[in-house]
Amino acid sequence: MHYLYFVKLNKEIKNKEEAIKEAVSHLDNNNFASSENGFFVVTKADWYVVGGRWSGEFSRILTPKEKIRQGNKAILPLIPKKLQKEKDILDYLYINEMKLGENKEVLMKKVDDEYKKVTGFVYFRDTYKAFGYEDDAIKITSELIKKLKSKYYKKVEIFDADNYQEIKCKDLTKDNIGEWLVVIDYHI
Repeated sequence: MHYLYFVKLNKEIKNKEEAIKEAVSHLDNNNFASSENGFFVVTKADWYVVGGRWSGEFSRILTPKEKIRQGNKAILPLIPKKLQKEKDILDYLYINEMKLGENKEVLMKKVDDEYKKVTGFVYFRDTYKAFGYEDDAIKITSELIKKLKSKYYKKVEIFDADNYQEIKCKDLTKDNIGEWLVVIDYHI
């Protein structure tokens, strides 16, 4: 089973790339998915990756729903009809890339280009990309805290790498503004 998880890092981190490398380093050095040593006495996961199934999560939750709907509407003509589902297609469009056929790379590029024009980020993600994507790390803002305290996210765990403790999204405060969060997909 896969779970969404975040790593919180201090304000001194200079950029997204550094935040992602630091998050991986903290998890690896604290027994998150190995049996070495560190904060996690028993491993929390048997495997993890930055982003993974939740790659782009920050972009999705911070982008207005109407813009997501517009992005989905823009790429709909590119998707074969047999892959389109009627229910809520503009609110939540899921495209199984494995069913796109022989020219899937070309189609995926077209979809990503069109979707990015509208939303500012790509639609398709390599969920096994070791260090995720640039938008899998973000500085904490008041808007992000508000979104993460919603019903869906409030119980998601965060590893506070500076204080060596786990907290929940509902525990974030204005004091965390300016710190970094990195998206983790882990498996148990």
